[in-house]
Amino acid sequence: DIAALEKAGADTVIYFESTSFRVNPEERLKLSLLAEQFTKVPGASLALLGYADPFGDASYNRELSRKRCKAVRDILVELGIEFLLLEIEQKGETEKSQGSRSYKSARRVEFELR
Repeated sequence: DIAALEKAGADTVIYFESTSFRVNPEERLKLSLLAEQFTKVPGASLALLGYADPFGDASYNRELSRKRCKAVRDILVELGIEFLLLEIEQKGETEKSQGSRSYKSARRVEFELR
């Protein structure tokens, strides 16, 4: 169901420790729930949007964002999602989502249905 997948994508955010791109077990569980919804919608694809907090320079943060997206993508592939259906967009620190967020919440990967 596309509506359920859109909701799951919008509601799922994977958080990371500072300077880390390791996905902890609690966040892995969120990914397995997202993958379960994703497999029910043939033809869907997901963009993985990676963010970093403002510590470090811009190029470091973009690379860290890419590594976070890659770690999330690798888990989703393990869970049965086709590699080619997952697009990485590293945002670094330059593009924050709206609203006030703590530094911890800036270290995240979000999802966008495509």
